[in-house]
Parts: sequence; C-alpha cells; structure tokens
Amino acid sequence: MMETGSKHIREEKLPIGKFLFFGIMAMALSSFPPLAIFAPVPLTLVFLLMGRPWGAFLGIFGFAFLTGATLRFGFSSAASTLFFIAFINALLISETIFRKISPAKSLNTIGLVFLGLMILAVGIYAFAVHAQLKNDLVNTIAHIIEKFRNDSSVATSKTEEAKLIQEMFGNPSEMARQIIQWIPRMTFLSIVFGFWMSFFVILRNAFIWRPKIEYPFVLDDLLKFKVPDYLVYAVIVGLALLLGETYFGARAVVWGETIIYSLGALYFFQGFGVFLAFLTWMGVWGIFRTMIIAFTLLLAWRVLPIIGLFDLWVDFRKLFERKKEKEKDSDKGDWL
Repeated sequence: MMETGSKHIREEKLPIGKFLFFGIMAMALSSFPPLAIFAPVPLTLVFLLMGRPWGAFLGIFGFAFLTGATLRFGFSSAASTLFFIAFINALLISETIFRKISPAKSLNTIGLVFLGLMILAVGIYAFAVHAQLKNDLVNTIAHIIEKFRNDSSVATSKTEEAKLIQEMFGNPSEMARQIIQWIPRMTFLSIVFGFWMSFFVILRNAFIWRPKIEYPFVLDDLLKFKVPDYLVYAVIVGLALLLGETYFGARAVVWGETIIYSLGALYFFQGFGVFLAFLTWMGVWGIFRTMIIAFTLLLAWRVLPIIGLFDLWVDFRKLFERKKEKEKDSDKGDWL
C-alpha cells in the first residue's frame, strides 16, 4: 500500500514538473531573439502531453509573467512579444495535430489567413488612420532611435561598429517610417517561420508524443509542402505593384513588398523541400549533407523561393523520380 501510494504521489507531481520545465524553457528561449523561433516547441509539447487546459494556462501565465517583468524590472519587452507569438504558433501546431490536419494544408491556411490580415493592416494604416496619429507614431519611434543614436557609448566611440550605427540611424524619421512598414511583414514572417521550424522539430521528435496522440502524417509530409498554384497570380499582382510606383503611387510599393515578402516565405519552404529532394536524389547524406544545407541557408537562401516558384511549372520532385527510374532501368539493361 505504501508503494502504491508513493507511486500515485509521483504521478501527480510529474505534470507539475513538466509544466515548470517546459514553461521555463519557453520563456528562456523567448528572451533570446535568435533562439526564439524554437520557443513554440516546449509550449506545443505541453499541449500535446498535458492537454489544452495546461497549454492555455502556461501561455497566459508566461505572457503575464514576462509582461510584469518588463514593467517592474525593465526587462526587454521583446521577450513578452516573442513569447506571445510562440504561444500562437504552439496553439496552431497542437490544433493541427489534434484535428489530424496535414502540415501542408495547415501551413497554407495559416499563410493565407495571416497574409490577408497583414494586407488589411497595411490598408487600414494607409487609409483609415488619421494623419496626425501617423505623425505622432513616427515621432515616437524616431525619438527612441535618436535617443539610442545619441547614447554616450555609441556617440563617443570611434569604432567601426559605432560609425556604422551612426550612419544607419542618421535619419530617425525616415527609419521610423520604414520600421512601421516592416512591422506587418516581420509579424507574418515570425509566425510562418516559427510555425514551420517548430513543426519540423515536433515531427522530428514525434516519438515523445505519438504514444498519446494518433497523427497520420510524418515529417516527410511537411517537407513536401507545396504552395497552391493559384497564388502565382498574387505574385504577379505583387510584382506589378512593386514595380509600378509611377502608375500606382508610393503606397502601392508598400503593398507590393508586403505581398512579395509574405509569399516569398511560403515559396521558400517549397524550394527548401525541393532542395532536400535534390540532395536525396544525388545520394548526399551525413555530415556533408548537413554542411551543404547550412551553407545554402546562410549564403544562397534567396535562391530557394525562386526554385519554389518555378516548381509550379517544372515539378522538380517528379523530375528527380523519373531520372532515378531511368537510371535503374539503364542499370538493369547493362546487367543483362
């Protein structure tokens, strides 16, 4: 009886331990912007292993804790913002798994929904926000930039980094306008890239949660992601707006950039999947494969969205499969 009772106590304490561990990990990752893209992973595991109530509670508690730390102790406000984005991605990933939706369908739906929201936000700011409010917002951001630029450690330093910062922030008002224009795009990219990267990690480590949840899709289904064919018309519209400033005005350029950058993220994932299929077809594995992927993401990442776009007409994966079948047939012929 004593052993049974102690076992029951350990089982009750285990969820609290998991909750604290995953919560601390998520908040720690959100506090470091380069690693914040993986912050949805521990939050998603809370949803999958402990259920929706625990996941929702952790999201609310973590956001409130980081916001309180910002207001009370001057903690970076970026941490609470990144944690909130991570919580949204964790919720989207967990619901995708709970509802047994394919990763490709979920990513396309999320991309289209948030693209629509970003275009709506740009439109509201351009046409519905009063000019005085726009000026106040620009002046507020410009004041923050000016304060940072005139910081004693930056202003008095003669290093190359300090000179670069001084030149970069030479026109605070113009930079403030660019920041405002980039906010919708960065929000979209943070959500979409965070969703894809975290879903990749979750599916790669599916052995952790598959004993509890039946999900009919695997990592390969995420890597075979394909953008709907009809979105190529949106790319054409975005390019027309981006290049047609003379005919459509300066606002059209902002709309065009928002469309191109947002859809470029989706085509990036498709191009990345094609690139991995190419490495598989070439028989590249192990550490050499990892090195090639790392160098491509660092130095040639701009090529991947273009590959993803042209995959609409070429269908590179089928091309690799056909060539592989021809090679097998030719090998059989040589043997005979």
